[in-house]
Amino acid sequence: MRNAANTPQRRTLIPYRPSSRTKGGEFALGGYLWSTYAQVSVPEKLSAWHDAMVEHDLSGKTITSRITMVDVVCRHSGVSDPHDLTANHIRMYIQDHGLEPASVRKYLEHISLWARFAAADDPTASIRKPKTPKYRPRPLTTETYSRVMAHLSATDPLTHLWARLGGELGLRAFEVAKIQGKDLDASSRTLYVLGKAGLATTIDVPDNLFEALWQRSEGTRGALWPGVKGQRVSGDVAIGAAQIGVQLKFHQFRHTAITRYYQKTLDLIATQHFARHQSPETTAIYALADLSNHREILNSLHSDQPEPEAPVRDDDAELLAVLRRAGLSGEDLLRLLLERRSGEIKDD
Repeated sequence: MRNAANTPQRRTLIPYRPSSRTKGGEFALGGYLWSTYAQVSVPEKLSAWHDAMVEHDLSGKTITSRITMVDVVCRHSGVSDPHDLTANHIRMYIQDHGLEPASVRKYLEHISLWARFAAADDPTASIRKPKTPKYRPRPLTTETYSRVMAHLSATDPLTHLWARLGGELGLRAFEVAKIQGKDLDASSRTLYVLGKAGLATTIDVPDNLFEALWQRSEGTRGALWPGVKGQRVSGDVAIGAAQIGVQLKFHQFRHTAITRYYQKTLDLIATQHFARHQSPETTAIYALADLSNHREILNSLHSDQPEPEAPVRDDDAELLAVLRRAGLSGEDLLRLLLERRSGEIKDD
């Protein structure tokens, strides 16, 4: 039986007026104001999808976004069953609400996911999807990271511990919030992490950080910080940083951890494993962002000074390109590259 506290709150639909001021528990979507407080049923035609997402332990925010987006398009189109949605219905909704490209991508993605779950024809198939913008990580500078961590350490030990989990292990805010005493293994000094899309893994924890977590658990197998959600984690860290004039998002601690790991190892596959990315392409942006000696190289191009040594990189990129041309899936790519690293695959 799932803990009721982990079950995403149901949403109710109430009229939205442009002059209305949204409160802490409300948000505007599709011309309606959705309240996070009311406990009413998810639309009947979407209840099976809702329950399946809960079963897969998706976050409440993700489930709410998917359910509400499909539902508001149905309401706007005057259809009671999502099976009856057509491409024209979706186009009219996008046009009537003047959605930005990022919002269009999200609506199309969620409706397509519903169709896949329901084994229905995908009404988004014929709609051109806006291009995904190029994404770049936003790690904190060493100076900023050090300042923030020193301030949090001196003023709020709990928030400092949360920031360490992001900055040293690359945990997301909701992953930090979910940590329980039973997730800690004292014999191996590892932490069980339940990540995005319900994907679980066990990660190594530095000794001093593990000690801090172990002391916090005090032998309990339950939540290390009862009642805390991801928004509290990210909010408290951001507030603490703002006290010394630093504006940041908690997710930047994850970017910082991954960037540092790559710069230390120069190993794309090891970094993918550390970051818990499903695709090596996601991790590759951290390699592209590694321009720490770019200015030195640029200055040396037109000088008599010897060129700085470029970091020695392995041939993962070349091998990855070969394997991708072979049509292998991301999972197979990772498996083969890891096997190669362990010596199970010999170069011909």
